[in-house]
Amino acid sequence: MARNKTICPFNQKACIDCVLYRGRHQCNAIIGYENSAAVLSEIQAMLNPSASFKETDPKVKIFYVNIEDRTSKEVELADLQNIDWENNFFERKIDGIHIHSWKSLLGVLKYKENEGKNSVEFIEAPGFMLYGGGL
Repeated sequence: MARNKTICPFNQKACIDCVLYRGRHQCNAIIGYENSAAVLSEIQAMLNPSASFKETDPKVKIFYVNIEDRTSKEVELADLQNIDWENNFFERKIDGIHIHSWKSLLGVLKYKENEGKNSVEFIEAPGFMLYGGGL
């Protein structure tokens, strides 16, 4: 017997099309789970962790590591804002996380701050050095 289609409270599509639950809304409806607003806010927080952060600059010390000339120095967050983020020749990483824009840098720094880290290494190098075994 075919079940009625349950509409996902998160993406407003049929429950079977839901990436987050993959059809489990039907099970939740059977069990009597009706608090979809609370679940929605939890899932949105998981999908966008930077939304729960305060709008202040992260208080993490940043050590800029340049692989080409093997130097490391402490820099301010404002110094990193002047990086040419459109230049794809250089790759940037913090603890193995690829940084591709100013917004992603702030998100990773705030995430590291919430983890309790006091400092991070911001690594910048040409892509062939990072992916070719140079690091």
